[in-house]
Amino acid sequence: MEDKKSQFCGSYTKNQLFGEDEAVGKTIKINGETFDVIGVMQEKQSSTSGGSDDVIIMPYTTAGRLLKQSTVRTFTVEGHSSETTKQAKEELSRFLTSELGTSDAFIALSQDEILQQVNTITGTLSMMLGGIAAISLVVGGIGIMNIMLVSVTERTREIGIRKAIGAKRRSILTQFLIESIILSLIGGVLGIIVGWILTKGVGAAIGVSTTVSAGVIAFSVAFSMGIGLFFGIYPANKASKLNPIDALRYE
Repeated sequence: MEDKKSQFCGSYTKNQLFGEDEAVGKTIKINGETFDVIGVMQEKQSSTSGGSDDVIIMPYTTAGRLLKQSTVRTFTVEGHSSETTKQAKEELSRFLTSELGTSDAFIALSQDEILQQVNTITGTLSMMLGGIAAISLVVGGIGIMNIMLVSVTERTREIGIRKAIGAKRRSILTQFLIESIILSLIGGVLGIIVGWILTKGVGAAIGVSTTVSAGVIAFSVAFSMGIGLFFGIYPANKASKLNPIDALRYE
């Protein structure tokens, strides 16, 4: 008869393996060994991959034999409350130091310290991505400015005719600024569409629910229009200052 061992599983693990069905009494295989599910732990946090509910609990001797490890490398200690976590960590560190004779033999980390490290890494990544985005915006803005300068050059005679029949400098300036803003807006809308598709695609691929905020979309649209306005000022100003006589003579 096949040898069976017992184990508990977290709520996320249970949902991934059995869905909405009852898990207790069923079996799973880990590295070719069969285990009976004798209980499902109460959900502690939002059930996500890698979270505290994404676990399988079994006797450490069984786990050591299964993983071919004879030692336990990590211990998790839970305090009575979040307010006592820091004190518990300090007392545990003092105890381990007295038992082992040195504080270099172990590393004690609290959830707050881990969260702080994650926030530091996230902040660094955000700054890096922000720098890349800023460079991309500058490059895109310079591209818009170059396109508008070419447009001004190609439409020099048109500008000269408009000014010769009474068009004011402000009208020419406004026209080219609007064109620059529309050009940037089209690029921004296309970027939002591509970003939305990629967000949904990556979320579906890794099994994570993703949302795109309407506020973020509105900010992106407004920002792209601002980029078009800023980089369109020079070409629009150059067009508005053209001498109508020189413009009409331009070939």
